[in-house]
Amino acid sequence: MCTEMTTLQRKLEAESQQLLTSEQICRELRSRESDLQEMLTAKEMQLDVLRMRLNEGDRLLELEKQRIADLQSDRERLLAMVASHIVLKYFFVSVN
Repeated sequence: MCTEMTTLQRKLEAESQQLLTSEQICRELRSRESDLQEMLTAKEMQLDVLRMRLNEGDRLLELEKQRIADLQSDRERLLAMVASHIVLKYFFVSVN
């Protein structure tokens, strides 16, 4: 009976130790999960900032493209005016 009790007590101690180890592992995993969740949240915030910057860059690019198109249109209009003045000048020079 004493041997049986000693065996059961050792078994109980071993299982208690195993339970403590399992609980420690569980706490460590929960802590890692929490750390990883915080990291993920920080990365999502960084992505949001990058998306905003990208959108702003796209908007500025479109404005610049429009500005360039306007300038090219102005250039073509001015070149046409100059060409018409040259044609008129030569026309009047040749008439006179």
